[in-house]
This record gives sequence, C-alpha cells and structure tokens, in this order.
Amino acid sequence: SWGGGIIYRSYASYQENKSYNVIKGTIPEFSTSDITLAYTINQERSKEAFPVKEDGYEVNKVTCDDEVQAEWDKENWSLKIIGNKKHVNKIKCNIDFTVTLSNYLIAKSAYDDSIVKEEHEATDQTGTNATIDYRYVGANPNNYVCLEENGQCTDEQLYQIIGVIPTQSSEGGPYENRVKLVKDISYGKKYWSGSSQNKSNDWTKSTLNTDLLNGTYWNEISTYKKYIDPVKWYLGAEIKGGNTLVSEFYKYERGNTGGYSSPNTIYTITNVGLVYPSDVGYATNGDSNISRDQCLAAPIFIAQWSNLTGYRTCAKNNWLIKDFYWAITPYRQEILACTSVSEGISGDSVVASNQQAVYPSFYLKADVDYLKGTGTKDNPYRVTMD
Repeated sequence: SWGGGIIYRSYASYQENKSYNVIKGTIPEFSTSDITLAYTINQERSKEAFPVKEDGYEVNKVTCDDEVQAEWDKENWSLKIIGNKKHVNKIKCNIDFTVTLSNYLIAKSAYDDSIVKEEHEATDQTGTNATIDYRYVGANPNNYVCLEENGQCTDEQLYQIIGVIPTQSSEGGPYENRVKLVKDISYGKKYWSGSSQNKSNDWTKSTLNTDLLNGTYWNEISTYKKYIDPVKWYLGAEIKGGNTLVSEFYKYERGNTGGYSSPNTIYTITNVGLVYPSDVGYATNGDSNISRDQCLAAPIFIAQWSNLTGYRTCAKNNWLIKDFYWAITPYRQEILACTSVSEGISGDSVVASNQQAVYPSFYLKADVDYLKGTGTKDNPYRVTMD
C-alpha cells in the first residue's frame, strides 16, 4: 500500500503538478504518478485558502477520475490512494470539505485572539450543560455574517456573531453549540410594551417580544428563517443593583427566580430575543494596561466600568457598546423595570415610559455550515444548509 506524501493543491480548477510520493512497503507500478488535488467546500468552489485540519473541517466526500479510489487521512491531513485498477499515471481527485459554523469558530479560537473561550460555573437552569462557550471580544472584531449564500449582502442580511453558546431548542432537548447573532444596526427606538399601562418587566408579556420581534420582524426575515432555531431565552434574573460582576449576571440570568413580578417567567422558547447583559460584559477585551480578566473582575452595574478610574478601556474595547438599548433581562427595583445597556453598563429604565434602541438577536441552527468569507464587514462569513 502507499500514500501520497506531497500533494500540490489547486483551487477553483485542476492544475497538474509533479510530485514525489512517499511509498510504504513495495514500490507499486504507478509510483511516479502525478497527483492533482482540487477541493470544494460544501460542494462549492471557493477562493479561500485550502481547508486545514485546525479549522475543524471534515471531509464529506472524495471523488477521483478514471475510477481511482481514494480516501482522506484526517490524522495526517493527506490523501491516500487505495485503488488504481487502471494504473492511471495522472491522478485527479476532488475533496469536498464541510464544517459547521460553530465548529469553525471554536477551532478558530485556538489562534484568533478575538474569539475567547469562556468558562462558567453551573447555574440553576442549565446545570453543567452550558459551562463553556466562545465569545467575540474587542472593539472591532471580524465577526460579521451574512445570511445570504450568494450575491450581494444587504444591510438586512448582515449580523454580528456574539459567540458560540450551548443552548436548547426545546424543553428537555439536548444542549447544542449554536451561533448567537445580533443585528449590527438598530431596528429603531421602541417601547418595551405598546401600552403605557403595561409596566410588567416580564419579557413574555412585552409587546416588543410578541408583536414586534416575533411578529413584524420575524415576518420580514422570511428569506432566511430556515437558518434560525427557536431556543430557550433565560429570564431568571433578580438583580437588585449593587456592584454586579459579569459572571454574576450570567448566573442571575439563568437563575430560578424571576424579576419583580412574582411569579415571573424564568424562561421562554421563541425565535427572536435580545442580548443579555452578560453578553455585553463578556465582549470586552481590555488592553495592555487593563487586562480582560481585570475588566471581568470589576463591576459593570451601577459602579460602571466607564466611571471606575482606569477602567474606561473595558468599555471602549467592547464591540457591543452601542447607544442605549434594551436587553432581555428583567431588573428588580422599587419601580417595575427591565434592563437596558449602554457604554458597558447595565442600568434600569422604567418600562412604561422609555423608548430604547432595539437590536434583534437570535441563534442559528446547530447544523448551519460555514461556506466562505473571513468575517469582515466587506467579506462576511457566508453560511449554508443541506
């Protein structure tokens, strides 16, 4: 038997190159054959760099001309010829690679400093099922995704990736790594509820949820609904103010106690939601003077990063810092309120009388595949599904 040692890689079309093959055992008759290797990603030609093992790719299929049989050696990341009945001297094979977007980003975190692995303690609602996720951090990471496989990407189809987060799409369902997105531009300033008399901070009772995001907005994105999973949105926070850390927000959000209204819903399963305060906190990267760990060890609630001496950089180096905008998490105070987010902080706003900016958020299905793109705004990630 024998295996290819040096394989020259072609991209959009075949290109013949001389190569020397490493022979294992006896030298076969076709030991000096040329090997030409082309590739596709999800059966589509790509101008991206040849897929590498470190990016989490799997091989979907190997096809060769002239009835040559071959298989992909994942361990050594090379092609192995296992059958050449016609003794073909010029072997041409195509490798079709595939990788889910979530696995692609997780693998990329090993060498991309803008994707950080975050470890959490167990929470009341998720237990130990959601203790590790991956977050985009920094002031301007390359985390754009376009929900359009081909053609020009419009503002409507452009989103930013918060991270890869284990979530359930149904009660009692498995926790799967899903990519969480947020709209890169505001959907406008909106009331939490359409009626000034509706002061409940329960997301399930909010018209922003029921009528706007999971009504009007959901209908507007009909062309790419197929990528989106309904998931559990956690509403279990009972935050009473004080010096709250990002890790504490994460725990409160997934707690078993609702907001001010009692009994308050602690989760809902739906398609579109909003960011959590912890999403905002975990998006910081600090800088050479204040590290990310130092930022996360400082409170972001009430005391505020932006007002702490030397900690303004925690807010500046955070791509989720925008204008005042609604977050999904309820907040308990003497007034009925929910959480809004601005400048690295999470503050309270009276539900009945305030309009805040809205940045819709949702989760992609676990089996959405990466197709191409580098994540920049001009060349966003493109995705596909079988």
